[in-house]
Amino acid sequence: MITPSELPDTIRWEAVPTGGCDFVVGASPQALDALAQRMGIPAVLAFTCHFSLRRGPLGSRSVVAEGRLRAKVVLTCVVSLDSFESSLDEPFEIRFVPADSLQDQPDPEDIDEVPYEDGVLAIGEAAAEQLALSLPAFPRRPGVETSEEAAFLGGGDSNSSTTPFAVLGSRGKPV
Repeated sequence: MITPSELPDTIRWEAVPTGGCDFVVGASPQALDALAQRMGIPAVLAFTCHFSLRRGPLGSRSVVAEGRLRAKVVLTCVVSLDSFESSLDEPFEIRFVPADSLQDQPDPEDIDEVPYEDGVLAIGEAAAEQLALSLPAFPRRPGVETSEEAAFLGGGDSNSSTTPFAVLGSRGKPV
């Protein structure tokens, strides 16, 4: 079963014309807040996701979506813990397939498959998932360096007692 999304946009499989169509997912202020909460980030300030949909091979009931996600988000720097704005602009390609035909062992070289049920493609949920995939795992505010990086780049003493490894080293050797 497909779970409800902050972005409820859907399109029926049979509504995708043979020649394809475009679909744009946007977000209300409430949806932006809900996305930020779901993603575990301070804020999503802007969000749009453009999809170009085209039917898969004849008889497959699949829909291939080429898209571009654009968003402005507020992230927390893992080094300084400061909040900062970041712009995302990510192209992607996914394939919507009926849930009952989803592969058990998908080919890692193939495009990602997104299941749909009852003929309804959850375009909004796919857009939210693309946002999650586009966010950096360890966000860093531009220009922020750790003390180790600063020492490596010539900005400080790598033997300084303020580096994490120096602090651990000062505790003595394990027995």
